[in-house]
Amino acid sequence: MQQKSTQEMELCLCASCAGIFYDMPEYRIVRKNPYQVEKEPCTYCSCRLGYDFIITRKSSMRNDENVRNRMMERRRQNG
Repeated sequence: MQQKSTQEMELCLCASCAGIFYDMPEYRIVRKNPYQVEKEPCTYCSCRLGYDFIITRKSSMRNDENVRNRMMERRRQNG
């Protein structure tokens, strides 16, 4: 995990965890390298393998606690 600025971060995410960011309108999520072949452990769940993503906040308002809460709820649902 590498944080480039307060508005942009690089994370390795599996499809399930990436889906959370795709579903959140306040974030823009794109693959860092669309041609990446090798998967790595997901930064959030550490259970599945995923790809590197660049995540950018669309608005200037930060609400990281909201992201954590959604991730924790998703983890509970997936077991």
